[in-house]
Amino acid sequence: MCEQIQPTQMNIATLQNKVIYLRAQAKEAKDIYVFAVRTHREFRLKHDNITAQTLEQLERTVERSKMFHRVLNAYLEVQHVMVTQSLRNIETIKIHIANLNPQNDNAQFVESSRTNTQKPPLPEPELYPDDKEILDPGPPELSENTPDVRKWCAKWRIVIGTILGRDIDLSASSSNDHNHINSNSNFNSNSNSHSNSTSTSMSTSNSSNINPIETLHDPLAHPPPSQSPQPQTKLTEQEFDA
Repeated sequence: MCEQIQPTQMNIATLQNKVIYLRAQAKEAKDIYVFAVRTHREFRLKHDNITAQTLEQLERTVERSKMFHRVLNAYLEVQHVMVTQSLRNIETIKIHIANLNPQNDNAQFVESSRTNTQKPPLPEPELYPDDKEILDPGPPELSENTPDVRKWCAKWRIVIGTILGRDIDLSASSSNDHNHINSNSNFNSNSNSHSNSTSTSMSTSNSSNINPIETLHDPLAHPPPSQSPQPQTKLTEQEFDA
């Protein structure tokens, strides 16, 4: 009997150990299952929340897109109406411009815009003092009024008076100075022809009379051949040099 009881006790102990081991495994498996379920539920909750937020955003985006589409359609309709009205206005303005009369419009504009105000007269233009001197320099000094010219004129008057045998009137000669100055250019242009005629008349003349014009041209080059010297108007070297 004792021999039969020992194996039975050993079997019971073995079975108890197995039960304890199995209970430990079951508890461990249960803990793993609970952790897995908890993790899955947390993930599901997070996923559901994110999905709900995304769906809400998509719904709002769809609503915004629909609203924008309606606003865009309304804007296009308004623009179409405005463009149509603008084209009609342009055509009306073209017709109005074609029927306008510029003269009547200008007269109407002048009548409507006239202020009937008298403007003060414009001031007289004044010149700068330097410009006045340039524009009105005064009578220019003639080259014939220089001291050298007057000196030589006096000498030539004495020579011509000696040749003609009479005194030359200085007042008459001074009154003719202005005419001589104005005819200076003509005298220079005709000097060549006048000298030729003077030399011809001097060579062909046999009389004792001397032409005053020929003597005036060159009195010293052609002295009178038959005229006697006049003692009362004889020119000396001292008087000529003076």
